[in-house]
Amino acid sequence: MLKGIIILISFMLVSCVSGPPTLTSYQWDRLEKIEVFKKGNVPTKKYHKLREMSAADCSGAPGGGRVWGNSEQAIKNLKMKAVLQNANAIINTVCSPVPLLNNCWAAMKCDGLAIKWID
Repeated sequence: MLKGIIILISFMLVSCVSGPPTLTSYQWDRLEKIEVFKKGNVPTKKYHKLREMSAADCSGAPGGGRVWGNSEQAIKNLKMKAVLQNANAIINTVCSPVPLLNNCWAAMKCDGLAIKWID
């Protein structure tokens, strides 16, 4: 019984992260222009904050297995979400492995803050 409760609590603590959105051709063009700044790197341009975001990936295993994640794909998924916010960049970007996320044994999850440049 106690083991079942611990497992249930573990699943509750590990929240699902929505998958990448579907983009239009215009949005795909904008995707390449989204800048990504890792935590500790601050952009020199002035900006305003749009939204905190998370994205994950678990396609890193050979043969498409859902065993571990790919940080580059997780960043791409994060950029796809930023495009929908009309963001120019993502700051404070941090990626880390997480267990049992989005039906994966392990995934790479990236978090960041979408921003828009102030003209």
